[in-house]
Amino acid sequence: MPTFVRRLVSKNKKRLQEDNFDLDLTYITDNVIAMGFPSEGVESIYRNPRDEVVDFLSTKHGNKYKVYNLCSERDYKDEIFEGRVARFPFDDHQSPLFDSVLEFCVDVHEFLSDGKNNAAVVHCKAGKGRTGVMICCYLVFSHTCKTALDSLQYYGDKRTKDSKGVTIPSQRRYCYYFEQYLRNQFPVRGSVKLTRVALRQFSKSTKYFIAIKNLKREEVFTSKQSNKVATNEDSVVITLDDPIELSGDFKVCCVKNGVNVLKSGNLFHCWLNSRFITNYVKNACPGNGMGVNTYHSSLDDAIPLIKNISLGATSEQKVSPEKDERLKNGRYVTVSLAKDELDGPHSDKHHKSFAEDFQVDLTFELCNMENVEDDSYLLGLIPKEFLSDEQSKRLSNSQTQRRQSAVTRGLIIDSHDDTVEIIDETADSVKTPKAEDQHFFQ
Repeated sequence: MPTFVRRLVSKNKKRLQEDNFDLDLTYITDNVIAMGFPSEGVESIYRNPRDEVVDFLSTKHGNKYKVYNLCSERDYKDEIFEGRVARFPFDDHQSPLFDSVLEFCVDVHEFLSDGKNNAAVVHCKAGKGRTGVMICCYLVFSHTCKTALDSLQYYGDKRTKDSKGVTIPSQRRYCYYFEQYLRNQFPVRGSVKLTRVALRQFSKSTKYFIAIKNLKREEVFTSKQSNKVATNEDSVVITLDDPIELSGDFKVCCVKNGVNVLKSGNLFHCWLNSRFITNYVKNACPGNGMGVNTYHSSLDDAIPLIKNISLGATSEQKVSPEKDERLKNGRYVTVSLAKDELDGPHSDKHHKSFAEDFQVDLTFELCNMENVEDDSYLLGLIPKEFLSDEQSKRLSNSQTQRRQSAVTRGLIIDSHDDTVEIIDETADSVKTPKAEDQHFFQ
């Protein structure tokens, strides 16, 4: 009976059924495994029983496996898998922090490279979406797949019966982000300012508010605050009185009015990363919005303004919006996300809740690019054999520049073969940097 229930819960996922094992577990490659959460108690009736998972891994791989837990909502003791556990947690149905994807890929690569029979076992709760994002990125990282699209298709075919592996738009977007990052097309870590949100083909009768959350999942903006709201029969445009500066990962939510943003009730949401919304973008990144490569010299040009609009959601006075003098000389980019690029509406195949041409336009002001952080040093995490000639050169130049800067600022006082001594500006003593930071100066 439990086996029957587990098969029902697995839905479209392929199960491993051999040698008296019947588990929600799939070999994506010979040494990369995707599986559901190793459960105990009542949950083990319909998910993978933890004891059976341990028995299988020990039987098939001995002590040459490592488990990667992606769940932020649940955990277990390391001893269950003899201490071979790594954690890269993020929330269900959400995207990972972008920088954690590279850390995950490096960790998996180092473990698999340590022994030809080693196996990486990756899981979230169901072992499909979050697990798929990270595995797909690793498939591109390890050159198993040439592109993110290839990896998504490959994973879908391997993990599921209907080739529907990673289906949430934001999760797929981050796979494309990672491919583009590895191709060195988006080298700069910068920030942007959200200035305007437009909902196209959106019913005014819907009670909602817009919320923005930062990479710490903290709410940094809500349209409940004082902002200019312009409406007509099929569109709503919210112009922020104080543009919100965003750096790294951030989430845009449209929430049913009266429902806490931290709970269920989202009409839709999407995860984006500021690194991919800069003037370095020459071509639209798949899944990153069809208008991401559209630039404007003024805010009024960034999104077509609605004629006969009203300022304020309840105002009946029809006026033309005034130009915002603070922003008219800035640089703007509009990211236009179609229905199938938004988490939630993408599953509304019959257009019952959202119009077929529903669209969200996000207008950003590009911040001063002279003060952004060059994160070329992250390339130092990638095994040298995976670096292209261009990436190797860029990494070398970055390390040289960082070292020269440290010398100029008086931070480096001595150098040895395996360490660099640095002056701590907040203390009298001299300290040695952590091992993971030493490649900054090598």
